[in-house]
Amino acid sequence: MIRIVIILSLFAMSSLTMASDGVSISKGKELFTSKQLGTNGKSCNLCHPDGKGLTKAAVYDESELGEIINQCIKNPLKGEVLDPTSTEMKSIVMYIKSLAQSTQH
Repeated sequence: MIRIVIILSLFAMSSLTMASDGVSISKGKELFTSKQLGTNGKSCNLCHPDGKGLTKAAVYDESELGEIINQCIKNPLKGEVLDPTSTEMKSIVMYIKSLAQSTQH
């Protein structure tokens, strides 16, 4: 009985962690400015400070934008491409799309 309670508690804790770790603009910005996407110590923000030059990228659909992002991760950042369905990719796409929205207001 104690094992069941412990297992259920661990499951509940992991579910809460996953829920709090969802897709968001802030997570996308965090990844965009961090050096963790590549292996050469650079970030997306190095070439695109504060998203400069990316407001027009928001016109692409999520799939096309994901491919462009992965090309940047693979080539300039020398990193491993992201799964298009991952929380990380969806968050970066959301952040880049938010750049265009912020200039429209």
